[in-house]
Amino acid sequence: MINRDLSFSKLIIKTLFGVICSAILYMIAINAFIHGSKLLTGGIAGVALIFARLFFPESQNIAFGVFYVLINIPLFILAYKKLGKIFAISSMLNVIIASVLISIIPPSFFDFIHLGGDLLTTCLFAGIFTGLSTAVALKFNSSCGGVDIIGAYISEKKDVKIGNYIFFMNALILIAGGFLFKEWVPMLYTAVYIYVTSVVVDMMHKRNNKKLIKIITNKKEELADLLVKNSFHGCTITQGEGAFTKQKRYIIETVVSEYDVKHLLTLIYQTDPDAFTTISNVDMVRGRFYLPPLV
Repeated sequence: MINRDLSFSKLIIKTLFGVICSAILYMIAINAFIHGSKLLTGGIAGVALIFARLFFPESQNIAFGVFYVLINIPLFILAYKKLGKIFAISSMLNVIIASVLISIIPPSFFDFIHLGGDLLTTCLFAGIFTGLSTAVALKFNSSCGGVDIIGAYISEKKDVKIGNYIFFMNALILIAGGFLFKEWVPMLYTAVYIYVTSVVVDMMHKRNNKKLIKIITNKKEELADLLVKNSFHGCTITQGEGAFTKQKRYIIETVVSEYDVKHLLTLIYQTDPDAFTTISNVDMVRGRFYLPPLV
């Protein structure tokens, strides 16, 4: 019981750490790069920014923070019911902390960042910081709210990379912003910003990336038991023969989440230092593949 409580406490602390880091990164993306330019953000944040610019042009950062929280409320409910309680609560915390930081830290705080009005450089930096914010949040069982929650929900159901869904949903907001503000050049740069964000997310968020681990070993029983006990996946064992040594060897194959690879490799070589192991990308899986649900 004590160990279980300690594990839960560690999960909460790690999640809170990730939420704070994510919120700070997102605040930098918005206040340092988005405010002050004519760029939009994507998704729900884009909707909040459109409202802020339309109705409160003199206090955009404060209005954005308020709208961002309010519009996210239905999505927090979706996350709570469908994705996991900790995920929903941490996402709500993330949005609230980010909104408060965006509201109380003025964009002028970042005047020391001189980009010379270069929109391309601005959108690249904005995309990197937003992508890092989203990836850090997802890594620590949270999200930045908005389309991140929708993307996580679809990704869990369809088992695809989350960045693709975020990109397409953000693009819809981009088109709406273009029609409302009648300024298509900033919207084109915003598309670059959204694309950079999705690339960074897919590079760093590896939950839905899969790897094939192939092990050639003499210790089939030990390694097979190790893989079954330390991952959520089974494995397949076949017998082979070395072309040079003519010795009988066993080939163990398993498909795992990329998050599991480093830990499993350590265990494999602790059990059999002489094992020959290869890791390869898996583009698609059909059949039973267990992915632990968000909590």
